[in-house]
Amino acid sequence: MEEKLILLTYGGHFSEKDLVEYIRKTDRNYLIQGKQASSIFNHDQPHSLDFWLRQFAHNPNIQQADIKVLDALVETGLFCISDDLLCPDTGKRCMGIQLL
Repeated sequence: MEEKLILLTYGGHFSEKDLVEYIRKTDRNYLIQGKQASSIFNHDQPHSLDFWLRQFAHNPNIQQADIKVLDALVETGLFCISDDLLCPDTGKRCMGIQLL
C-alpha cells in the first residue's frame, strides 16, 4: 500500500498509515471526531481525531477534524464515517471515523 498524505485544512499534513497505526494501538477500531473550537490545552477529548491531528497542524489551537479531512480519509478506502461511536472521554455516542 502506498502511503498517502492527508492535507489539513488550516495547514499541515499527516499520513493515513500513521493514523491507522495509532487507531490500532487504542484497542478500538475507530476515533471519534471530537472537533472543538478551543486551544489544545482546553481540549477535553484527548482520545479524539481532532486532538491527534493537532500534533501535525501548523496551528494546534485550531480545530482540525473538519469534514474535508474526514472526506479525505474516506477517499483512501481505509475508513468510513459512523455516527454511533462511543466517546472514550465522555461516554456519549458521537460521530467519527472507523477502520474498514
